[in-house]
Formats: sequence, structure tokens, C-alpha cells
Amino acid sequence: MWTGRLTSAARPGAALGLVLAAAAAHWSGRAASVPAAFDPAEVVALIRRHRIATLTLTKAAGLPAALTEAIAAASAGQIRRAALLALECARVAHHLTGSGQDFLVVKGAPLSVQLYGSASLRLSRDIDLVVPSGQTEASTQHLQRLGYAAIGRDHNALILGHAGTGARLELHESRSPDDFRHGCSVDVLGIAVPTLPVDRAILHAACHGSGHLWSELAWIADMAAAMAAPLDWDRITDLARGKGLRRPLALGCLLASELLEVEIPPPLRPLTDALPASVIAGIAHVTASPAASEREVLAQRGAVGMVLWEMSLYERPARKLALLIRHGHPSATDKALVTLPAALSFLYVPLRLARIAWAWIARR
Repeated sequence: MWTGRLTSAARPGAALGLVLAAAAAHWSGRAASVPAAFDPAEVVALIRRHRIATLTLTKAAGLPAALTEAIAAASAGQIRRAALLALECARVAHHLTGSGQDFLVVKGAPLSVQLYGSASLRLSRDIDLVVPSGQTEASTQHLQRLGYAAIGRDHNALILGHAGTGARLELHESRSPDDFRHGCSVDVLGIAVPTLPVDRAILHAACHGSGHLWSELAWIADMAAAMAAPLDWDRITDLARGKGLRRPLALGCLLASELLEVEIPPPLRPLTDALPASVIAGIAHVTASPAASEREVLAQRGAVGMVLWEMSLYERPARKLALLIRHGHPSATDKALVTLPAALSFLYVPLRLARIAWAWIARR
């Protein structure tokens, strides 16, 4: 459904085009047409990289037998991994519920059930666990009883790993009581797992995909699955408007429509039509050949460029400020521009924020 809205993006190459057509067939039911010439190894690599083997399996008629077998093997591997994480998600949820710990599992197995009707059709890398503000330590103690141990930290989460299962869990704190007040439960392998209701889960998925530059088709497939479902899109767009999240939602849905041929629901069309060209230009890499990873796109764009693009996604000043604060950690570039003694190293943060603000002003 290439309408030209992705004006800054190149048309997909043969291998990516075949992968997109096969994934789109998951919703259309039509067999994907096979191009005259393509690289089978590139097709398999793309399917693995984008974590969509389960959606592309047997959806392309006329493929060479060896490629069909390779796709089936990739799909089986992804289903096994998704099933393992779903089982671990259910185990963690059962233990935390029994311990009286408030929590939500976002994305992952609950979202797979909500959007695909199965806990094993959506492959995640980890389990995302959200707890109320100030409860990281108590939650960590509960998780340690299940065999988890802290293995690192990123800018907004404590990362824990399980040596026995190989599962990785990211523990986040929520500063929004709404997350828990409006939570619901989803059945994952017979266990009631607290999560976001589907309307809020879709907005969360849209923000997550945008924050990662929509660099994986799995995230775009989530938006396609949502648009193909009989959901209350008037309610979802109203919720997005109230939270200032119309652009991330619209961008994800535009990508799903252009690349995976799913019709945009009528309440969403004014939002996709209103997307600024600068926002759309920021995801031109999604059809690049060879495929560009998120890390490569960030390296090309630079930290400041990434922050400026993310700021353009949000309409509320408070969200723009939150982004500035989240990205306020000084980079090597900031330290190379100005050398400060150790006693004054705290000044790197306001200097970085000033550099981002100046770049934003210069672009206006």
C-alpha cells in the first residue's frame, strides 16, 4: 500500500519487499508474490533480525524448498523463545501476585495475547516489568527468590537475568498512578498477568517503537495487528489526544499501512494526514538496503539529532522537557567540546542540555 507518504524512504529492495509482502499476508490472507531475483540468505537474515518469522511462515507461494525450510526453522526457533519467555512471564507474575507486589508486565506475552491471540506469536527479547515508584528494591528481593540477579542498569531500568532459563528482565518504576488504576489482567498460559488495557498498550507500543526509530518490523507489525483488530479507535485516538501522543500513534500506523498493507481506521486518518514531513523523514531508514540497525542510525544522526527528532514527536512541553532530562547524560562529544576538571564535571549536564536546546532553536 505504498502511497508515497514515506517520501524520504526508498522503495524496499527485493529481499525486504518479499519479507514485507509475506508478513502482510498474515492479515490479508493473500500469498505474497515472489520477485524474479532475490537473495535467499538476505531474506532469512531479515526475518530473523526483525523477529517476524512466525508471521511470514508459509505466506509466500513458490519459494525454493530450501528457503521455505529455512523460514520454518527460524519460525520454530522464535516460537520456542517466545514460549519460554511466556512461561517465565507467567511464573514471575504468579510469584509476585502471591507476594502482594503491585506490578504490570508491558509488551511481551500479554501484548502478544491481546494483539495476536497467542503468547507465542510475538517474540520479545526480555520481560518488561513495571512497579510503582520506590518499589524497585522490594521487587528485586522477590525476583531474587525466583533465581534472578541484577546484571546491569540502563538509563531507566534495572536489568536482571536468570542463569537457568537465560531469561532477561527489565525492572522499571512508574511515576504514573494511572498505569495501575487502569490496569487489567491477561491470561498467559493459565496465569492472570496484570498489564495495560489494550488501548493504553497500543499507545505504549507506539511510543516504544518511535523511541527505537521503528528499526524492527516486529514493532510495526504490532501496529498492523492493532489496526486489523476490531478496536474502539475513537476511544484510542481520544486517549492519544489527551496524553499528547497523537504523533507516535499516527507514525506507527502510517508505517503499518505503507509497509504491511493494513487499512488505517477512519478515526486515525486525520492524525496520519497531519504528520509533519520532518517527523516522517526521521524514519526513512526503515526501508534501507542493506538494513540499518538502530545503533547505526543513531551513529549517523548523532545524539542531539535523535533528541530533536524525538522532541518533534510530542506536542506537550512537559514531555519535551522529560525527554531532555532523560537524554541529559553527557556524551563523549560533550566532553570533547569542553574539558572540565573533576570538581566541575556536574556542569556537563547543563552544557549538554544547552547544546540540544541551541540545535533545536537553530532548526526552527
